Amino acid sequence: MLLPVLFFMKGSERVRARILDIKINLRQPWLLCVLLIAVIPLFPEYISPFLAVGALIAAHFDAKARRRDFVVGGLGKLLLLYIVYMAVTIIFSANPFNSVTTVLMWVMAFLVYVSLTTVLSNRHRFDTALFCVTLIAGVVGLIACTQYVLRAGFGINVSMYFWQWIDVAVYRYFPMPLLLDLHQLRAASTFNNPNVMAEYLIMVIPFMSYYAFSGLRKGTRLLCRFCLLFALGGVAFSFSRGSYLALLVIVGVFCLVGAILLFAIAAPRADQTYKRVFSIICGILMLVLAGLCGLYYWFSKDVYQNYFLFDRKRGKNIPLENLKFSTVSERLSFLLTELADTPEQLWLSDVLLHED
Repeated sequence: MLLPVLFFMKGSERVRARILDIKINLRQPWLLCVLLIAVIPLFPEYISPFLAVGALIAAHFDAKARRRDFVVGGLGKLLLLYIVYMAVTIIFSANPFNSVTTVLMWVMAFLVYVSLTTVLSNRHRFDTALFCVTLIAGVVGLIACTQYVLRAGFGINVSMYFWQWIDVAVYRYFPMPLLLDLHQLRAASTFNNPNVMAEYLIMVIPFMSYYAFSGLRKGTRLLCRFCLLFALGGVAFSFSRGSYLALLVIVGVFCLVGAILLFAIAAPRADQTYKRVFSIICGILMLVLAGLCGLYYWFSKDVYQNYFLFDRKRGKNIPLENLKFSTVSERLSFLLTELADTPEQLWLSDVLLHED
């Protein structure tokens, strides 16, 4: 009887010690800043400004403790100029509310950029930031996979938008029409659009791939690799063709870089002949794979159905120099008519069938 009790007591002590470590670590402003930014994709977009401002405040305390100022940098200055330009154009906007929200979105991006450039001052902090990004992206991908499996595999009528129950209440008071849950089998996870979710995952997958195999925390690499798999699953279940092509480009770039490293470093430094030959063969195969990815991406641009350029009869996009004004005018008129009638019709009708 005493043995299980002792194991339970030791386990409880370890849990309490771990919780105490987390509390102590969260008292570090830079870590709080990184966490607030990393969790932004987990919440609706109207929560993001509060997280961004909180991250900036945490970055201020960290900079103050290290006797430093905010780091804006060259890219930050370009962002400021772009924000000022967009703010001026609000005067000429037909829908000022939409324009203001767009400017606020870029202001939030600027706050996130300044916060990160201020607190990520060494490799340890950068490694921690990558670890947080990897975990959050894995959670987003896991939610997307769960949504699709429950709905497509088990027939459970779950929402493809994790925060729909809140969005419906909040967006009711917005002075613009918003449509939710239009994609029955396209997972969107914590986002309100599957394409946006896929774009987010595509942006972080290169960093996740690096960290899952080269991060400083070797004990968490298996967890990070599972997060990478969940992120890839999220892209797959978004059914976003553009993201599929972007994923193909990522694979091609990785193969190209890997081949260059094999030829430039691994093969010359090999101490045995078979290792040198193996490195050269792998490099050649990776070059071939990178070339195939590039060729597929190049030729798929013609068959990717652009709204105004796709010709259903020929099965590919019309070259810009051959595009007729009548085709653009007709499709644009059809689009405006559908939107004026009811926005839902845009998703139900095939505008590409409306040919000249």
